[in-house]
Amino acid sequence: HGEKVGELVLRVLNGESADSIPVVTNTPELLSVDYRHLERFGLQSAKLPQGTVLFNAPDSFYTIHRTSIIIALCIIALLTAAVVILSANIILRRQAEKALQGARVELALLAKGIAQASDFILILRPDGVLRYANPAFERLCGIAPRSWLGKTFASVLPSFSIKHNLAQMMKDAASSGAWSGVIEMQAADASVLRLQARITPIDSAPEEGPLHVFIARDITRESKLEDQLRSSQKLEAVGLLAGGVAHDFNNILQVIQGHAALLIEDLGDSPHVSGISEIREAALRATQLTRQLLVFSSRQTMNWEYLDLSQVVADMLKMLRRLIGEHIEVSFKPLAEALFIHADKGQVEQVLLNLCVNARDAMPQGGKLFIEVESIELAAEDVDGCPGLCAGTYMQLAVKDTGCGMTPAVQARIFEPFYTTKPIGKGTGLGLSVVYGIIKNHSGQVRVYSELGCGTVFKIFLPVAQDARPSEQLSTPVAVPHGSGLILLAEDEAPVQLLATRILTRNGYDVLAASDGQQALDLVDKHHAQLRLIMLDVMMPKLSGRQVYEHLRVRYPDLPVLFCSGYTADMLPPEMAPEEGLDLITKPYASRDLLVCIDRLLTKKSVTLSA
Repeated sequence: HGEKVGELVLRVLNGESADSIPVVTNTPELLSVDYRHLERFGLQSAKLPQGTVLFNAPDSFYTIHRTSIIIALCIIALLTAAVVILSANIILRRQAEKALQGARVELALLAKGIAQASDFILILRPDGVLRYANPAFERLCGIAPRSWLGKTFASVLPSFSIKHNLAQMMKDAASSGAWSGVIEMQAADASVLRLQARITPIDSAPEEGPLHVFIARDITRESKLEDQLRSSQKLEAVGLLAGGVAHDFNNILQVIQGHAALLIEDLGDSPHVSGISEIREAALRATQLTRQLLVFSSRQTMNWEYLDLSQVVADMLKMLRRLIGEHIEVSFKPLAEALFIHADKGQVEQVLLNLCVNARDAMPQGGKLFIEVESIELAAEDVDGCPGLCAGTYMQLAVKDTGCGMTPAVQARIFEPFYTTKPIGKGTGLGLSVVYGIIKNHSGQVRVYSELGCGTVFKIFLPVAQDARPSEQLSTPVAVPHGSGLILLAEDEAPVQLLATRILTRNGYDVLAASDGQQALDLVDKHHAQLRLIMLDVMMPKLSGRQVYEHLRVRYPDLPVLFCSGYTADMLPPEMAPEEGLDLITKPYASRDLLVCIDRLLTKKSVTLSA
């Protein structure tokens, strides 16, 4: 306080006006308190005015241990940071362990999937050594698990290396990114498999070199189905061709066969009869050839009946032994019980005949032929891969020979039309095609088993008919009586018209001939009172046979009508085919067949046609 007063005095003495000096209103004194007096009077330091200086007060714990506290706090901070870091590390580690566990589960699932895969999966080194192989490959090769370790692919499957260059395939995969294609491989059971394969390069450790993944899928079954489809398409194409030429070809055969038969009747014991008989036989063989084409194309009319297959074979044995020759021993084992199939007897006989003839040709030096009929049950797995074949009871006709056998290449083509291994002039190549077509039409299946030098077995499967009854035996053919009356013949082919006229007039009928449908209709209108029967070609100019019939049904419903065509009923267009129940005779027909049909229509009595 005194110091402050002295300062003011010096300012006045130095000439400063007292009035200009401001009055000091706040004391500059600092309040100081002895801590001991506070203790003595029981006062609290917190109630002292702000700015009071407290002396003789004891030192605080912080003041005494300040350095230690700071060090402790630093240590605590470091420990806390360490705990946080360790906790974060534990969390991250747990997350990594969880991810690793998930990866192990995924890897286990992947391993199970690869183990269960039907495709075989390989990892190959550049030198062809197997780095990995899944169980499917081990099953395919018939080797013990992991016995492929350290071995090359070529040493495990030498047959593959003969046909395919694995090193080149891997090289192509490395250059283009992937190689794919169809390969063949021999399985553990010696069967040849077709595989859809793909080879792809993958990244690997530098010390291992470039690795390749080799994945292959068995497509043997699919390939067989594709081959069967192609064979069916070939057969269908030939069938369409056969159907297209059948009409004109049958008209030509009708003229040759009919006139030859008439000449044979006219010449009697003439030495020229033998030559004419050869012409007639050649025409009959040509007719049979056309029918064979129509059989496997499903265009031949079927005569369905219930047959005992064992009895059908037994009835043919005598003829078969004569046809095959004495140098071949024939053995037949029938079925003990009578089971029936629903089939066309003539076509079943043709199947057996064709198979036996093929067996004979395979044993030129003699041998044994075994024919066996038995009943078998085919389960769903037995018919898998056989289109059109269902599980059930089947009659099996097995024809086995001890001949030369067939190579796999020949077996793959035996059902192709016109394919034959016989010398030129010794076969048409239609025998087995016809067998295939007939059995297909009967909802059956043909299987062949053959090995070069060990003979061949054909097995025919035909479904057993449920609630079957044997067909009634046909009566003995009767003679055709001499005819009389006027018949209208409508035929646009002049040679066929001339032949039919000769056949009818020789049997006592009078004939009016028409060359087209309109002319036939005009002649009917003119002579309907005298006409006993009308014979109409199905396909004619101007008006078809069906159109002529529609007119006749309205005008002259009582006149009997016989249709004639070079096509079977199944081959005719719907708008031209005769209605169900109308009579149709197919060219080429025998003279007796024609006369029998006409006599039956005129007399309304049942007459059996000769074969």
